[in-house]
Amino acid sequence: MGLYAARGLASGQAGAAEATFAVLGRASAALAGRIPPAVALVPCPAEGQDDGCRYDEGSGQAGGDDFHGSSIPILPSPSKDGRDLPRAAALLDPPGPGAHNRAMATLSIVATPIGNLGDITLRALETLKAADVIACEDTRHTLKLLTHYEIRKPLVACYAYDEEKGSARILSLLAEGKNVAYCSDAGTPGLSDPGALAAARAREAGHRVEPIPGPSAFAALLSVAGFGGRSVLFDGFLSPKPGRRRSRVEELLGRGENFLLYESPHRIGKLLADIAALAPERKLCIGREMTKIHEEFLVMTAREAAEKFNGTDEARGEFAVLVSGTDLA
Repeated sequence: MGLYAARGLASGQAGAAEATFAVLGRASAALAGRIPPAVALVPCPAEGQDDGCRYDEGSGQAGGDDFHGSSIPILPSPSKDGRDLPRAAALLDPPGPGAHNRAMATLSIVATPIGNLGDITLRALETLKAADVIACEDTRHTLKLLTHYEIRKPLVACYAYDEEKGSARILSLLAEGKNVAYCSDAGTPGLSDPGALAAARAREAGHRVEPIPGPSAFAALLSVAGFGGRSVLFDGFLSPKPGRRRSRVEELLGRGENFLLYESPHRIGKLLADIAALAPERKLCIGREMTKIHEEFLVMTAREAAEKFNGTDEARGEFAVLVSGTDLA
């Protein structure tokens, strides 16, 4: 076992102050690989010479006459201005997982307006401006939002019909150290919109995934419906195939809970007809064109709704439908 003193320069001072570390190790060759480049190994001064290498276990300071070095293998000496330098052990130990993760790129899942561009949050705008790249469900759609707020960033398309390929693109950008902001066409990604796969893959690769909350048609409709209670089942868009759609509607109605669906203007009449055929007196809250100029909310029974939207003239705009549970039927 040999005793060595490691000398280095302490940064952050007006004049570079000399720092002295006492190191107890197997040999200088073994220690040299663990000491930062700015620190050099030199022999400790001969016995009787006071070079600040010794350690007073009582005071916790370098110097003194009773240094044994048995319990403290790496010790700092005080800096010349009287303030102690960070312990050498903190400098020499390899960084833990936390330090590594801090250097990883970030994937931000950004909620965007469902209609009114003024609904975007300040934090969402800051995130989009700070991102290296913006990944989006459809570049043409997101470009309108970015142009409105004069944000110019490289765009990468991640289409819903090929989410696997889009997620691979995002992962490749993150691996290059680029921070990526992801936006779906409208609302909160991952909620009946693509985005969940990219978030999962990025987290598995060790990258930070953060939510940037904001608009959601789901939350918007619930806030004005006047019913919903403590429990609401969200099922998004049902299958466009008649048999599967009707089977799922029957299953949802059989649960006796409130549930919320999304539907396109082309199929809203068929969806309401299926609900009315199975539970004509269930209470519905229908929202369409939410946050837009022609926003409308209708509260009526399933039978009344099916009659109203039986023709194609009424079917305009995107729809969200909240269906009451059996306690309100």
